[in-house]
Amino acid sequence: MGARKRLGRQRAGQQLLRHQGLSRLQGADLQHLGSGPRPTRAGHARVRAFEDLAGCFEKHAELITSGAPYAAAWAQYQASRNLVDLINGIAPVYATDPAYAGKVARILSMDEVQAALKFFRV
Repeated sequence: MGARKRLGRQRAGQQLLRHQGLSRLQGADLQHLGSGPRPTRAGHARVRAFEDLAGCFEKHAELITSGAPYAAAWAQYQASRNLVDLINGIAPVYATDPAYAGKVARILSMDEVQAALKFFRV
């Protein structure tokens, strides 16, 4: 992916965060998203392009909720409803960044994110 396209994706993501009132998520940990080569591991699926953001999120949800590598973590989450446990359960398979679980847990603990989770829970 070219630098111009990466920059466009980063800006789109930042605009989405601002629109959702989550501008604090634009910290240094998120500035590098989309930059540099993506690490690959044997057996991992290739990076996939989506027509829109909704399609990306739908596929991501399908992967976590019904993908074989995440079955144990998802089953544990279904029983406990503890998002940190889910994050810790999927991180070793899902993420290439060893600090992924901690980063996501910090984002999850933000007041804005907690308010959004409370609002959207049924």
